[in-house]
Amino acid sequence: MMHKHTQNFMEKRLPTEAEWEFAARGGLVNNIYTFGNENKDLYKKLNIWNGNFPFENTLLDSYEKAHQ
Repeated sequence: MMHKHTQNFMEKRLPTEAEWEFAARGGLVNNIYTFGNENKDLYKKLNIWNGNFPFENTLLDSYEKAHQ
């Protein structure tokens, strides 16, 4: 409900889900990921946990921890 008040106050509208997805993908169409359709070396492109969570991080993606 808060977004309705914000829209009225700002005299703007929030993007639709489709518009948000398009913008989030940088305008790319028909791609599974923002970097293309191949998932080769996916662990290097995404900040995902690699190892036995939360005890061991293998650092395959070169991230020691999530960015804040």
